[in-house]
Amino acid sequence: MKIEYKDADGRLLKLEVSDEVGQFYLSSVEEIKKSDRRNTRTDRHTSLETFVYGQWLV
Repeated sequence: MKIEYKDADGRLLKLEVSDEVGQFYLSSVEEIKKSDRRNTRTDRHTSLETFVYGQWLV
Protein backbone atom coordinates (compact mmCIF):
# COMPACT_ATOMS: atom_id res chain seq x y z
CA MET A 1 0.00 0.00 0.00
CA LYS A 2 1.28 3.50 -0.79
CA ILE A 3 0.57 6.39 1.57
CA GLU A 4 1.34 10.08 1.31
CA TYR A 5 3.17 11.50 4.29
CA LYS A 6 4.03 15.15 4.92
CA ASP A 7 7.25 15.54 6.90
CA ALA A 8 8.20 18.34 9.28
CA ASP A 9 9.74 20.37 6.44
CA GLY A 10 6.46 20.25 4.51
CA ARG A 11 7.71 17.83 1.85
CA LEU A 12 5.19 15.31 0.58
CA LEU A 13 6.58 11.79 0.52
CA LYS A 14 5.00 8.73 -1.05
CA LEU A 15 5.90 5.66 0.98
CA GLU A 16 5.35 1.98 0.34
CA VAL A 17 4.17 0.32 3.57
CA SER A 18 2.46 -2.90 4.55
CA ASP A 19 -1.34 -2.96 4.46
CA GLU A 20 -1.48 -3.16 8.26
CA VAL A 21 0.69 -0.07 8.74
CA GLY A 22 -1.17 1.77 5.97
CA GLN A 23 -4.58 1.10 7.52
CA PHE A 24 -3.32 2.22 10.93
CA TYR A 25 -1.89 5.43 9.46
CA LEU A 26 -5.05 6.25 7.51
CA SER A 27 -7.31 5.60 10.51
CA SER A 28 -5.14 7.77 12.77
CA VAL A 29 -5.20 10.62 10.24
CA GLU A 30 -9.00 10.36 10.08
CA GLU A 31 -9.26 10.46 13.90
CA ILE A 32 -7.14 13.61 13.99
CA LYS A 33 -9.38 15.26 11.39
CA LYS A 34 -12.50 14.33 13.37
CA SER A 35 -10.99 15.68 16.58
CA ASP A 36 -10.02 18.95 14.90
CA ARG A 37 -13.52 19.27 13.45
CA ARG A 38 -15.08 18.66 16.89
CA ASN A 39 -12.85 21.26 18.52
CA THR A 40 -13.71 23.97 16.01
CA ARG A 41 -17.48 23.79 16.54
CA THR A 42 -18.61 27.06 18.08
CA ASP A 43 -21.48 25.52 20.03
CA ARG A 44 -18.96 23.55 22.13
CA HIS A 45 -17.08 26.61 23.34
CA THR A 46 -18.05 29.43 25.67
CA SER A 47 -16.41 32.80 25.41
CA LEU A 48 -14.81 34.08 28.62
CA GLU A 49 -16.67 37.36 28.05
CA THR A 50 -19.95 35.62 28.94
CA PHE A 51 -18.85 34.88 32.51
CA VAL A 52 -19.57 37.39 35.28
CA TYR A 53 -16.77 37.51 37.83
CA GLY A 54 -16.96 38.65 41.42
CA GLN A 55 -20.61 37.80 42.14
CA TRP A 56 -19.67 35.45 44.95
CA LEU A 57 -17.39 37.99 46.65
CA VAL A 58 -18.83 40.03 49.52
